[in-house]
Amino acid sequence: MIYQYTSIEKLRLILNSKKIRFTRLDKVDDKDESEPFKNRKIADKIFVSCWTEDADENLALWSMYGAIFKGVRIGLKRPIFKLKKVNYRTYRGLDIKNNLNKSVLIPPHEMITSKYFIVPSFYKDITFFKRMEYVNSDELEEKFNQYSDFKINENEATISLDFQEVAKYKKKEWKQQLESRYILGIIPFQKELDFEPNFNNMNHINHISSMLVSSLINGVELNFTYYDIDLDDDCLNNMEVMVGSKCTLEQYESIEQLLKEKCANYQILKSKLNFAE
Repeated sequence: MIYQYTSIEKLRLILNSKKIRFTRLDKVDDKDESEPFKNRKIADKIFVSCWTEDADENLALWSMYGAIFKGVRIGLKRPIFKLKKVNYRTYRGLDIKNNLNKSVLIPPHEMITSKYFIVPSFYKDITFFKRMEYVNSDELEEKFNQYSDFKINENEATISLDFQEVAKYKKKEWKQQLESRYILGIIPFQKELDFEPNFNNMNHINHISSMLVSSLINGVELNFTYYDIDLDDDCLNNMEVMVGSKCTLEQYESIEQLLKEKCANYQILKSKLNFAE
């Protein structure tokens, strides 16, 4: 199971949309972890969805994200995202790591749009989902340099990122979060594609690659701050929700009613924490 502390309203949004939101790294609460990325103009191109695998209640997470004990803790069993079927023959030009008609998280026609490209790190769990490591303040930049290679000038670029390591490190001061997170990379095109990509046409693939390099050289910024991915139906139907210790009876009942409407096999729990009045 993975857990996310959040507000009642955000729980409602998740249940109504059946989606999980990824937030841009330069928009999360820890501004320090995005600094090395900002220096290379890619902080806006990394998106994260933050969770914890710790089943014990976490006072810090309740305080920071669970509406100060008036929110909820969502529990989901991995894998949590809906997979979509892809006919491999349609995309022979791409190495999408699947067999005929195998399902993938983001199919190629959503991965490459006229406006942006989603880095296919989601093909492997080791690059898509990772446990955070907490380091000394002066190590953040050092860690970034170890898993990245950025040499950009006016006419060319050498750019590499090890997605097993990307956005995996935070300062030790955040270690009480015991965070695990999903990570996406999204690169905008400097100019919208004026053709529908043919994934069996190497000229198309080469042109798209060239446009992505141009975008990184010129520091083109994404014009959106979040990206939503569909939840798996079975995962949604079996959601666990823990209600915060400072929620009223009315709030508890409204959460339970919402779960009855949206989740076939939900489990609702009450926080075991007690506070003096």
